[in-house]
Amino acid sequence: MKNGTQGFTLIELLIVIAIIGILAAVLIPNLLGARKSATARAGQAHNSNVYKAAIANLADNNTATAATVITAMGGADCKDGVVGTYTVDTAPAGTTSCQITANGTDDFFVDTVMDASGNNKNFRNGKETAAAAPAAPAN
Repeated sequence: MKNGTQGFTLIELLIVIAIIGILAAVLIPNLLGARKSATARAGQAHNSNVYKAAIANLADNNTATAATVITAMGGADCKDGVVGTYTVDTAPAGTTSCQITANGTDDFFVDTVMDASGNNKNFRNGKETAAAAPAAPAN
């Protein structure tokens, strides 16, 4: 009497395992790169939102200066978010620093430095910059 059950041979199983290994070797670096890129874009979005909130606060009060708006928003450090009429939540994970500085009386510099998994990125007013952002002046 013959057994009616059949299974896979050892060679077939080894081939499937080899294919899975090759796919993992190709896909894992791409997935890690996508994660780094997503973290950097989250930092860029936070930087842009802080800049837009500062400009909107300044536009709402025509007697305010950039320095008074920075004070009203909770100070120069924007890593923990900003408060006021236009609020922005806490900076995303991987944010090293976020600073708002006055650029004259009616404009701002918002500088954010990201260091997520060795992916160093610097942003100013929502745009990526090549060099590290300057430190905020001491008050």
